[in-house]
Amino acid sequence: MKHLALALALLALPASAHEVTTDSLVIDHPYALETVATAMSGAGYMTITNTGSAPDRLLEVRADFPRVTLHGTQADAQGVTRMIPVEGIEIAPGETVTLAPGGMHVMFMGLDGDPFEEGERIPATLVFERAGEIEVEFWVEPREGGMTGHEGHDHGSLEPAVDPVQSAAVEAALRDVLGADTDLGPVAIAGNASVLSWRVAGVAGRAFLREEAGEWSVILLSGESLRFAATFRSLGLPPRRAIDLEQAVAATEAILTAEEGARYDGFTGTLFLGDG
Repeated sequence: MKHLALALALLALPASAHEVTTDSLVIDHPYALETVATAMSGAGYMTITNTGSAPDRLLEVRADFPRVTLHGTQADAQGVTRMIPVEGIEIAPGETVTLAPGGMHVMFMGLDGDPFEEGERIPATLVFERAGEIEVEFWVEPREGGMTGHEGHDHGSLEPAVDPVQSAAVEAALRDVLGADTDLGPVAIAGNASVLSWRVAGVAGRAFLREEAGEWSVILLSGESLRFAATFRSLGLPPRRAIDLEQAVAATEAILTAEEGARYDGFTGTLFLGDG
């Protein structure tokens, strides 16, 4: 594995809090959540307490991945929350900053078939403006309730696990193209490909997106064709990935009514927005 191999002797131990303490900072319980087998990115979380008398700033996180970034969330005038990169995270004296699901987090990008697994420990270096470099380990923990769906190519479930960080990134990429007032349907993700249904200004359809270097881009807009593996293969996906995406679309859209499904099917033609 690119990142630290599982320490088998530690798998039997229960997960517990761990921390790193310096003269001015306490880094409490750095952790990540396990990912599905096809995930291209994972998220890391922790709390940082400034016990010193001067403000500090988390500038970056370094780890053995193609790209590691700090992300936050931002709500626009319409109340739509987006995931956005941030250049740093301020920690005032006496303040505790929490990185947690749904808020600020670390993004580890480029898993490339090497998912985060429960019990794994991911070494990383936190780089602070004043405190300098601090070595930590992100402990990989199970998602609450476990994972179902497409991890390990288990296609028997109609309850696919969708990484909330990836889902938010896909939604943000499509809203950047179609506008903040776009109504979005279920997100289907298989590796570095995604299909997302949408509706705006009386028009509805599906979008096909690809991820490259941690960034999602809208490739095209279409309708019913974006439900089938044959379409995904024509767009460059390998056969197994194309089947995974077809099944992910079917599973996520199982919650739609027949009327909603027909609306997304009804987009006429194909509008290319990027390189397929």
